[in-house]
Amino acid sequence: AQVVATRVVFQRNREAAVTAHGPGTELEMTDVVVRDTMERACALDSCAGFGGGHGVGSYGDARVDLRRFAVTGNVHCGVQLAHGTDPDTGGDYGSCGAMDLHDGEVSSSGVCGANVQCADFDVERLMDNVLFHDNPTNLDMSELPVPSAATGVD
Repeated sequence: AQVVATRVVFQRNREAAVTAHGPGTELEMTDVVVRDTMERACALDSCAGFGGGHGVGSYGDARVDLRRFAVTGNVHCGVQLAHGTDPDTGGDYGSCGAMDLHDGEVSSSGVCGANVQCADFDVERLMDNVLFHDNPTNLDMSELPVPSAATGVD
């Protein structure tokens, strides 16, 4: 899938506001706001610890490019890059997502501004005139839960 979007607002979504999953998936957004992504409704009981609340994610060789953006107030992480799970096979995609950030801000996230679970990813790609502020940690490279690529989200 390929998506190009301009002048878009994603507000108060659950688990993840915007995600790209799998090889060949490309998402390019300009003049975008992603704010106040909440945990899944089950976060207090049946899926405790896996409730999410990510702003923008790239998983399994997908590519995301954000220009002139604000990713702010998300419960978990502002942006996340990881392998993720292929919904068709149930296994790991085997490769990490990629992301390029230009001219924006990642702020006021509950856990971290950016979570990068890809050892060989050049984090400079996230820092082209990008301001990270008011996050407990701006860059976290630990393994944190990843949103599902499944179509239904509770």
